[in-house]
Amino acid sequence: MTDKLRKHIGDYFVGKEEIIENLLICLLSGGHILLEGVPGVGKTTFLRSLASALSSGYYDGGVYTRKRICIIDERGEIYIQEAFQKSLADVISFLPKDYCIELCTRVMNPEYIFCDEIGSAEQAKS
Repeated sequence: MTDKLRKHIGDYFVGKEEIIENLLICLLSGGHILLEGVPGVGKTTFLRSLASALSSGYYDGGVYTRKRICIIDERGEIYIQEAFQKSLADVISFLPKDYCIELCTRVMNPEYIFCDEIGSAEQAKS
């Protein structure tokens, strides 16, 4: 799994191999990931490429696997149709983030949740 994810993400997130490796370790160990940085360093691009790779499918020990994900895309920046054509992704767009997080966790039962731009304590609490 890691080789396919590393390659897919590396195609979009160039020159950040150590960051990619650390994020994949966190993801595969069941941890949570919070990306923080100044605008323009590729946080949204990373989220999009990781979400696409997980939800579009990969071979893991000879078994084809796709992960159920939910993308909470309040401003319409993560979900791009071309990147998610063969995916198991539910997308909630243009609604308040805290409402979307609650809806996603209670109704959709995703394996991973992708959310961009957590800007307030209320959103972080969700």
